[in-house]
Amino acid sequence: MKRIVWAVILLIGCGSDNDSPGGSGSDGGTSSPDAGGPVSHPICPETSSGTVFPDEIGKFCPMGSNLSLCASGSSSSCKTTGICLWDGSSVTGTHAYCTIGCDPTRKDSCPPRFACKAQGCSSAPPDVCVRVEAEPEDDCEQADAMLAGRGLRLRAVGRAGGRIYVAANVSTPEPGIVVLTRQVGGTGWKLIHDDTESGTIDWRRMTAGDAVYFQIFPGGYQGQRLIRAVGTKVTKETLPSADDPNHSVRQIEVVFETADGAERAVGRSLAGEYFMLARGSQGAWSVTQALDYTLFGSERFTDHGLAATCRRSNEPSDAQPRICVSSDGVAMKVIDPPSGSELRQVLGQSPDDFYLLLKDGLHRRVQGQWITEGVPVEDDYPTLAQAADGSLYFRTDKKLYRLDGGCWRLLAGDRSLDGLVAEKERQFVSLSDYEICKALLD
Repeated sequence: MKRIVWAVILLIGCGSDNDSPGGSGSDGGTSSPDAGGPVSHPICPETSSGTVFPDEIGKFCPMGSNLSLCASGSSSSCKTTGICLWDGSSVTGTHAYCTIGCDPTRKDSCPPRFACKAQGCSSAPPDVCVRVEAEPEDDCEQADAMLAGRGLRLRAVGRAGGRIYVAANVSTPEPGIVVLTRQVGGTGWKLIHDDTESGTIDWRRMTAGDAVYFQIFPGGYQGQRLIRAVGTKVTKETLPSADDPNHSVRQIEVVFETADGAERAVGRSLAGEYFMLARGSQGAWSVTQALDYTLFGSERFTDHGLAATCRRSNEPSDAQPRICVSSDGVAMKVIDPPSGSELRQVLGQSPDDFYLLLKDGLHRRVQGQWITEGVPVEDDYPTLAQAADGSLYFRTDKKLYRLDGGCWRLLAGDRSLDGLVAEKERQFVSLSDYEICKALLD
């Protein structure tokens, strides 16, 4: 998989100047179970290998019933599972398909986009895997069919507030940009934006709270635009004027939500300056302050705030990076990492609870302390990702783990990753949701 590191120079004011390495302002404490602090998550001891689900789950099989869910345990069409399910409320339109029995107390007893539910017929297990969400590939095909003949070129897929959004360029009857949305788990797409405007949609969709942002790039470096989708409403955001080269936005690097629900962004100007922006109630963005840090791989926290690996703008390029976090987009807290190992990724809920992936291990920052997680880093390019349901996944080249309560559960390991891991990766762990629909691209 191609791995991309996005770097931005962020110039945010720090609340204190005492943040040099080893200084009184830096915050880099560590903790251990003996010290009474938070404890790390080990690998779940009862799991030595993952479940590989039969490929025929979800495939059509002939069956009918007057019940909403009825399974037959003697299906000759389902040669691997032997169970054909009638699903009267199917999210895909295929009301009868092969499935397996499951354990409702185990989160991983069904494949992705299926849930363990009780069914009403006696010739099969009482609980079976029921499809609750359409396949991403089906989503792409449905969105494409809505705009047949318009030269659809899908650019980005975003997910927030229980909805999925698709942004695409169209070429006929004239060039333009469209946005479609549907509820997660549903199949009814709605066209909510159809405008004849030039520009290419950036694949790096951004989210803040329930909002999804799509950035539009013109042919040159001036006139970048931002559109915001919430529910079925789309607004064209107003960025600082192009007449001011110091504040005209060349690119929005990241959008995030503050602890009080305000929306903030980091922007880069035509003049190469970096600054923080705030969103007004009608979608007008304004510059709030210049920034004086270099940030690498800036990311929003899922609950609120901003994180990045960073160094001061006046520090040499070989200076050891640290971690910059902000709850409000104004004050920046600088934290020393737990070791001098190469910094790879920051991900988490908020500045008070997040994970840091280093070359030598995965660490968690909680209660002001660093703890080392029990999941091993076994190759040079592991990936940490959070699913829409809040589940945390850690992937290496050979294995996929999910954080289940107090331990990391191994979902697959030391085998071909074409089945479970590939499916999980498309849904959760790829560089972006753009990967899901890449078959539609040129």
